[in-house]
Amino acid sequence: MSLLAACVWALVRGLAVVLVGVPIAFHLQRRLVHMIGWPLHLAWAGILLPLLAPHLVTGYGYAHFSLSLIHHPIWNELFYDVLLLIGSVPVGIVLLQFAPAAPVSAEAVHCARLARSTRQITWRTQFGIWSRGPVRSLIPPAALMFLLAFQEFEIASMMLVPTWTVWLFDAQVGGLPLMSSLRYAMTPALLEIIALTPVLIVFFNSRGLVARSGWRSGMASDYGTTWLWSYLALSATLFWIVPWAMVLGSSWDGYRPLFQNQTLWSDVLRGLAMATMAGGIVYPLICWLITGTPRSWPRAAMVGGVQLAIVLGLLGPLVVSLVLLSLFQMPMVYRVYDSPLPWLCGLGCFLAPRAWLVVSMIVVARRREPNFLARLLTRSSLAAQRAEGQRLLWRNQWVPHLWGMALLCNWAYLDGTIAAMLAPAAWVSSPVRLYNLMHYGQSSVLSAMVVVTFMMPVVFIAVLFCFHRPFVRYMLR
Repeated sequence: MSLLAACVWALVRGLAVVLVGVPIAFHLQRRLVHMIGWPLHLAWAGILLPLLAPHLVTGYGYAHFSLSLIHHPIWNELFYDVLLLIGSVPVGIVLLQFAPAAPVSAEAVHCARLARSTRQITWRTQFGIWSRGPVRSLIPPAALMFLLAFQEFEIASMMLVPTWTVWLFDAQVGGLPLMSSLRYAMTPALLEIIALTPVLIVFFNSRGLVARSGWRSGMASDYGTTWLWSYLALSATLFWIVPWAMVLGSSWDGYRPLFQNQTLWSDVLRGLAMATMAGGIVYPLICWLITGTPRSWPRAAMVGGVQLAIVLGLLGPLVVSLVLLSLFQMPMVYRVYDSPLPWLCGLGCFLAPRAWLVVSMIVVARRREPNFLARLLTRSSLAAQRAEGQRLLWRNQWVPHLWGMALLCNWAYLDGTIAAMLAPAAWVSSPVRLYNLMHYGQSSVLSAMVVVTFMMPVVFIAVLFCFHRPFVRYMLR
């Protein structure tokens, strides 16, 4: 299949995901508004599960199933489209919940509808109200869901689904000249920029960088609750239970050789180090730019640079890698081409939009009153009250950012496209090595390597969860 045909297939696939997924995200988000307590926390945990799933494991788990459908490509395509749909809906829900509010409220739209029934306003006026109200609130989730479906790579490669990312990646690593790769990438990148343009207009013209969505009207029924829990069960099954059951079931006899595989452990540690470094740089920077109040020329220049990195990161890791490859081959900077710096810069661009979304969610969801009271306790004349105030400040203000940074490091560790194209020749990350081995079929040793590789972030986060409280008590003594 040619690149143009693969690009058209991806375009149709992304539009189908938008047409089906945006209404689903809208109705599920309306149900979340009316939930409180532990059902709300459980629902949010289930919604975010597909965003945490490693796509390489998902594709590897369904590889045999796709091979059984090799004579039925339509069914394989439909199953892949379902995976894209289920994986894109959480992004729509998050953006509907936390995106900047539309300038026209739901009450204004209702009044316009009443005025239209009495013929007091024209159709043109009502269309303008709708375009600045409900339609505007749906632009960010629709565009981001399209981008996720359009630029997906790992699952498509494992399931043998034709798409432009697989075609271009295989051509680039197969020896295609860089300038030819950039020329081929111009068409899909242009489509992505067209999809991003209305989103950038909405966010740059909003009154605040982060604000709660203003479209939360209507009462949710038990029927809507049933659909919500059904979606959560389906997403957990497709992205976690079934793939990991297949991988774990075929890995029992493959763990013993791994203890002598020094290459695997060095790759894992190298990937963890780079992911921690990228997350530790990008997250505090985005957090400072969103929550910082001082205005200065250096900060304005940094905001412009971060916005450029966010736009570049939204174009996908493949486009980011090609752009940085061409940049680091320029005469001024070619000396650092074979260093970890291009890899780190690529991860920074990849993480920038994700960090902006995570920090925005934390800032919006944070309650300011407890933090203000905790700060008052830190100024107390009693040492016990000062220590309690510091503990409350850490738990309410800094612990959410700690977990947000851990999430960002996890995303950086799971990325394989940027590592494959920008990492030094001697630095092969574990996901890249596994991706190369997966094309030769499944085996117990390979499945065990997959389990060890993608369980390391879980172990790291578990250790962080167990030891952050003693560390805080030691620091606040």
